[in-house]
Amino acid sequence: MTKLQLKVYQFIINYINKEMISPTYLEISEACNINAVSNTYYVVSELIRKGYIVKLGRNQESRQLVPLGIQRFTNNDNAKLMYH
Repeated sequence: MTKLQLKVYQFIINYINKEMISPTYLEISEACNINAVSNTYYVVSELIRKGYIVKLGRNQESRQLVPLGIQRFTNNDNAKLMYH
């Protein structure tokens, strides 16, 4: 994993833990100082190809990025992501 891929991966995990939803490509771009959303798409695609995250949903509106090795646990109304 490259340094940029690690930065993006960590941002996705932190964002999901905080917001309980996946970040958009634009949010990832801005947070990780990536010049173009197309470059972010490439980095995320590489993380998917390498098996670090999965993309759920068939279109942009329903897409959700989920880091592998993480499982969602709920306790009453509080939900968070936990590492296996």
